[in-house]
Amino acid sequence: SPSDWSPFSDRIEFETADIFYRQAQLSRGKIDHILTVWAASLLKATKGDFDAAPPFANHVDMHNIIDSIPLGDAPWHSFTASYTGPRPTEGDVPSWMTAEHEIWYCDPQTIIRNMLANPDFENEFDTAP
Repeated sequence: SPSDWSPFSDRIEFETADIFYRQAQLSRGKIDHILTVWAASLLKATKGDFDAAPPFANHVDMHNIIDSIPLGDAPWHSFTASYTGPRPTEGDVPSWMTAEHEIWYCDPQTIIRNMLANPDFENEFDTAP
């Protein structure tokens, strides 16, 4: 039946498991962390804050907030890479061996410069071993 999500209790539980497990393939620790934050938001709503909303409206909202952090700018860069090593001669080839992977990073030198320029670290950062 359209309302039977067995063994899940409902559609939300099913779709959450699908996103965490199949689509994003999150680690156990990341799943637990997200569920803890989610539970805290539900607790907030049960304490009378009925206007409680998710922390971000969508990924654009989240990225805009992250990009508005005032301490230094370390732009994101990306490139794609794929596995070029040997592949199994028998059986199925794992999908990660044939996929193109998108890799995102910030320039480490820019990040270190920003950390050293952060006034919160003034007289608190020992540069010698």
